[in-house]
This record gives sequence, C-alpha cells and structure tokens, in this order.
Amino acid sequence: MYAASADDVDSLRSEAAAAADLGLPASFTETTDLPYDVPGAVRFDDQAQFHPRTYLLSVAESMHGDGSHVFEETRALDVDPGDPCEVETRRGTVTADDVVVATHFPLDDRNAYFARMHPKQAYLLAVRVSGDLPGGMYYSTASPADTFRPCAVDGEEFLIVGGQSHDVGVTDPPTAERYRRCEAFAREHFDVESIAYRWSTHDYFTVDRVPYVGRAGPGRDHVYVGTGFNGWGMSGGVAAGEIISELVLTGENPWGEVFDPLRLEPGASAWRFLRENAKVAGRFVGDWVAALSSAGDLPASGEATVTRRNGRPCGVYRDEDGDVHAVSAVCPHMDCLVRWNDAERTWDCPCHGSRFDHDGEVISGPAVEDLPTTEL
Repeated sequence: MYAASADDVDSLRSEAAAAADLGLPASFTETTDLPYDVPGAVRFDDQAQFHPRTYLLSVAESMHGDGSHVFEETRALDVDPGDPCEVETRRGTVTADDVVVATHFPLDDRNAYFARMHPKQAYLLAVRVSGDLPGGMYYSTASPADTFRPCAVDGEEFLIVGGQSHDVGVTDPPTAERYRRCEAFAREHFDVESIAYRWSTHDYFTVDRVPYVGRAGPGRDHVYVGTGFNGWGMSGGVAAGEIISELVLTGENPWGEVFDPLRLEPGASAWRFLRENAKVAGRFVGDWVAALSSAGDLPASGEATVTRRNGRPCGVYRDEDGDVHAVSAVCPHMDCLVRWNDAERTWDCPCHGSRFDHDGEVISGPAVEDLPTTEL
C-alpha cells in the first residue's frame, strides 16, 4: 500500500509497525519499482498472486465425485433448513445434510443482512504497457483508492488498473465516466499502448468490516453463510472455507465468534450502520418521488430512463437499433427503484446491489427474480 500524498505517510508508518508486531513480513519503505515517485509505502514480502478462474477450476476439479457435484448455470432461489436441507433452484431441488450459502448476498435474509452490508462497485482495465511492468501488487491510500498489478494471459503481459469504487447504483458521475477516469490514471502514470479489456467488480462491505462467516441463525443449524468479504474475496473466501468446514465437522472453530453472522457490532460501526441505512432510505424515497413525477418521452438510441407508465415506475432502454426494452423499475428484493448503468447497460439497485440486464434478467442478488417486462 502506497501513500497517495505526504499526509498519509505517518499512518503508513504506523501500519507497517502494527503489521510487523503481528509477525507479518511488513516494513515501511520509500523505494518502489513504480515509474513515478511516491512519499512512502508499506511493503509486504512473500505475497502470492492468484488467477481467480484458474484457482476456481482447480477447486472444482479436486471434488472427488463420490456424492459431490457441480451444477453449472443453475440459479439457487431458496433454502429449506429442514433435515435434510433442500436447495430450490430453477432446474430442480438439491438435498444435502448441510448447506453453505456463499452467494455474494445470502439468499435467506432473516438476519437483516440488507441493513448490515452495503454494496460497492469498482472498475478495472487490462492495459498493454510499453516497457517493464511493476513487479508488485499496489493499492493506494487515495479516496477512492487506485490499484494495479501485473497479469499474464496466454503469454502476454498486461497491467490490471482499477479504482473508482462507489456505492452500487450511484450514477453521478455516470459509470462510463468511471472507466474514463481509470484510463486517465493509467495513461498519466504508465506508457499505455492500448486497453485490452474492461470490467467491474461488485463487493459487499459489512458495517464493522469483518466478514459474516458461520451458522445462518437459530433454527438453521445446518445452514451456513459466507459473505461480506469487503473486496478481499480470494483470501476471505479461503478463510471462510476453513472456518465453515470445521464447524460442519466438529461444531466449533476458534475464530467462529469473531466472524459470527449474528454478532453485535457496537462502537464505531454503529455510526456506519446508521449512515449507510440513511443513504438507502434517502435513495428509496427520492427515486420513487422522481419516478412517479415523471412521464417523459422515450429515450434516444443508446440511452435509458426511469419514467412513469400506467401509474408505475418503468425502466425504458432504447438500443442502438432503435428497439425499446421496457421493464418494471421496481427491484423485487425490497421495492427500491433501479437505476441505469450506462457503461454496462444494466439496471442496478442503489439500495442493496441487485443487478439486472437490459431485459430485466437478474444478474446478481440479493434479488432472485427478474424484473417483469412492461408494455408501453
């Protein structure tokens, strides 16, 4: 982690000292392999870098097949915590002695995760750079933070550049502008030859910044959750796997209390809880008032809007061919109104992070139902 300004140097010195006291290979340094100067950085030696999909495929291939299965393209809709448990999917029902709900946002929200986790979106580019790439993985103290690291794909070297994190569904500035800002940062600091790929991430942050890992709750002794990894899903997911597997096999884990999904979060996290939920409430009311007050014209080609049709909020997108795609703008999770993501052409819920394609098909939860199509 490097200081974006000299004002951050003292905090990074303290961070390096605290990490070293915990036995981590951390040190403060004023020297990096970046092509530009930084005031200082915390260096962590002996770090590992994983390719997420390669890692995932290896996990899948390690499943022994004796009672273990991978069901692809199968969306889970609900979990019955009976004996045995049953997982309802769009393609049938799966039964199991124990169920781990690791679905980004838990399917069963009896523990009010919607009020204790908040979704963030960030943007990444894979760029071709002239000259040598930095050898490390970097994360800045800027707000929003910038991050970059090298990556090899089929023998070709890329630099992954990311940043511009914000609450999902916030459209000021538009999401397309977020990508432009990432590109501007990359071109300012590196000799960029071309942009090869771009994509966004979607993460849930807990109010106390500790993931929720463990039993789902009272009366659900055989249902477990792993969620709220705060942008650190690779390492957090591995930790969750170790904790939950031991809970299933032995009933306890030494870290279980720290990550308990039912824990209370007093102190500083209480203020974050109130602040985040106040923002959600404001978006809910403001978007409904704006939508019910609107009855404008259809959008131009390549654009979208939320408007009132037949007394109800409607999301309308006109594609480049002039075809109009109209869906209900009411998120089926908790009736917030979706907003248009102009860079990825999706409808995103600013309250709890559900996302849908332009025809209303759910991409990610907490919603498990599509946005119904609407007649104009």
